[in-house]
Amino acid sequence: MDKKEYKTESINLKTSKLPGSIVEIEGELPAAAVEKRRAAAIKMLGKNLNVPGFRAGHLPENIIIKTVGEMAVYEEAAEAALRDEVVAVLTNSEVNPITIPEISILKIAPGAPVAFKIKTNVMPVIVLPDYKKIALEKSKEPAEKIEVSDEEVNKVLDKVRNMRKAKTQNAENASDANTETARDETPAPELDDNFVKQLGDFKDVADFKNKIKSNLELDKTHKAKQKKRAAIAAELLKGEPFDAPEVLVGNELIRLTGRIKGDVQSMGMKFEDYLKEVEKTEEDIRKDLRPDAIQNAKLQLILNKIAAEEKISPDEHLVEHEARHLVEHYPGADLERAKDYVANLMRNEEVFKMLEGNPTSITSI
Repeated sequence: MDKKEYKTESINLKTSKLPGSIVEIEGELPAAAVEKRRAAAIKMLGKNLNVPGFRAGHLPENIIIKTVGEMAVYEEAAEAALRDEVVAVLTNSEVNPITIPEISILKIAPGAPVAFKIKTNVMPVIVLPDYKKIALEKSKEPAEKIEVSDEEVNKVLDKVRNMRKAKTQNAENASDANTETARDETPAPELDDNFVKQLGDFKDVADFKNKIKSNLELDKTHKAKQKKRAAIAAELLKGEPFDAPEVLVGNELIRLTGRIKGDVQSMGMKFEDYLKEVEKTEEDIRKDLRPDAIQNAKLQLILNKIAAEEKISPDEHLVEHEARHLVEHYPGADLERAKDYVANLMRNEEVFKMLEGNPTSITSI
């Protein structure tokens, strides 16, 4: 399909590439282009204008101009002209925005050209590394052996016993300091069948130990997988450098900061108190997280491009199902945004499975 032609009236266009995958275009709009919108501008300004002796919306042009001033008319016409111009300017400058462009008027005077600036985030040019070669090399590395020792199981058992001891002590009201001291010296409950049955659906101590060992193995397996994926990601990021769009970095900063806030709250601590504890402001935290946010945003763009190259896309029905399930647990969440979030997680999972040499369809997130 042929590229659609857009005629622009702007002159002296100058395009600049800024850090953060931002493009800035400066130019001038001839006075004639503004004058063409003059009548419409006057009509627009007169819509909500109240002048004694005249009906609202039926003011003569000369009364409107006299009331608002010639400069206001020219500004309104200029803004309308720039709204019409922005698509043509971006298209003819071969700029594909990924955010709503910011339009600024730099210089304006009735009867003179209007100097303007258009600023927008654009998708960077991404040259993929040989990701199949990277995947092949990583697949040759020996798999991490997953083992859980008796010592690791016993550490969990001791932690569970001490937690139960603390819970029991907190449930009781101390009558005096001597009672409190006596409680501190109370041993943790014995590990027997009766004790483990109180903790959950466990047959006996042996069953409890097996469940702990199984959970530890699952945790180690998950960490090993994440470690391997982190190594693949690090290699993918060594390709040709590019700037991550600032809007994507900003979104990632919001996500990372939100995760820290959630972790702090899960520990029963207010985020404000946490900031005092670490002697930092929220802006300091965001500054510390920025390098990770940039890398995460870059990695996501690389994974998206690999998915496009390999024609990887999640099942729409599964995305819909999982998104609705997510919204049920978070009332007020937007369904469409939930779909985007779920689709992104599923697509990333499929890409990594492909890179790991295990391209299987996923059924949930």
